Amino acid sequence: MPRRAALPHRVRRAVLDADDTATLLGWMRSATDTPADGFDQTFGLLPGRAGNGVAAKQGWMDGAGDGRRVHSAGVFADGTVVVLLGEFPRSTSWADARAALDAAAAAVVA
Repeated sequence: MPRRAALPHRVRRAVLDADDTATLLGWMRSATDTPADGFDQTFGLLPGRAGNGVAAKQGWMDGAGDGRRVHSAGVFADGTVVVLLGEFPRSTSWADARAALDAAAAAVVA
């Protein structure tokens, strides 16, 4: 699964020209703390949490199977790609799930 999640970033390097890459990473760097659906996405690799220059894409899902999922994928300023995938029992609060991804991001950045 992590390889599949990172695939778009690998494809980006192989397919996108420099201008398109800059556009994509710009969009990822402009992620807001609260998107249109109101979910608090201040977790994982969102810019400011893992350091400067991180372009991040957050994801969350409830109701798939019997669990909750929170994901954070990012491209660091040096081009390193990190994908954090979290799957939790439905009984896990969103705050606890986000905190677990924060801990994983902190371990990767350290």
